[in-house]
Amino acid sequence: MGSFLSWLFCGTARPVVTEITPPVEKKEPVALDPQELLTREEWEKWSISLKNVLDSRLGRRHFRKHLEKEHSECNLSFWEAVNAFRAEGYPSRREIMAHKIVNEFIEIETSHNISLSKPALDSVMKNMSPVNIHTFDEAQKEVFKLMKGDSYQRFLRSDYYKGLMPETITQQPV
Repeated sequence: MGSFLSWLFCGTARPVVTEITPPVEKKEPVALDPQELLTREEWEKWSISLKNVLDSRLGRRHFRKHLEKEHSECNLSFWEAVNAFRAEGYPSRREIMAHKIVNEFIEIETSHNISLSKPALDSVMKNMSPVNIHTFDEAQKEVFKLMKGDSYQRFLRSDYYKGLMPETITQQPV
């Protein structure tokens, strides 16, 4: 059960080291731009699939805020880091990013550790030498599946998500 809890809560079931190095990528601030208003249409779209939430910059911000309350935001951070890794066009930079991702999210002694199944972990390690665009495919699929079946479902049931529902009157920026 400890393994499941550390996966679910991104390693917070372990003792936390007080001096930690900053994460690989700086997280987007949770504070929302007053000009960036959530429409009822977008809010409803988020309830259809996790992909819709993740495809929306505003959706990811709100989902992250929810995940922070659950102590599982590292799953989303990992998912985003892998997307940035894939988008990097220079192999030498991708190599550096791959090692940072492993050091921050996959190494056992990290504060942002995401537990992976042995097959997903083996896939990452196999694809680290040499690093290639598919290095994190299995791990990212596994983390997405966990978020979809667990955190996303709680997000949709949360008072936080329900409280985001815009009024039926169209909002105008102030």
